[in-house]
Amino acid sequence: VYPASNGIPRFIASIRSIAISGDRESILIGTEDACAYIVQAATGMIQHRLAGHERYVKAVAWSPCNKRVVTIAGPPDKTVRIWDVQNGTCTKELV
Repeated sequence: VYPASNGIPRFIASIRSIAISGDRESILIGTEDACAYIVQAATGMIQHRLAGHERYVKAVAWSPCNKRVVTIAGPPDKTVRIWDVQNGTCTKELV
């Protein structure tokens, strides 16, 4: 990810998965660089970079309350991580 002149980030890594929050205010993006990004839908600005997987993020999802997100890494990592949306921290890892 790198900033563009208009402040909206551009992704260098390929996008593998996308999910829109229930309130439609944020977008969760899983990429080839083993990270997921929470992005403001209205501005395109990154709220959080969710790093911790060893492989690409093949699937992403929002909780019904929009307070947590789930990321799933591709093989051979195959871990599932649950993240707090407010502070961008991993609260649980499932192997």
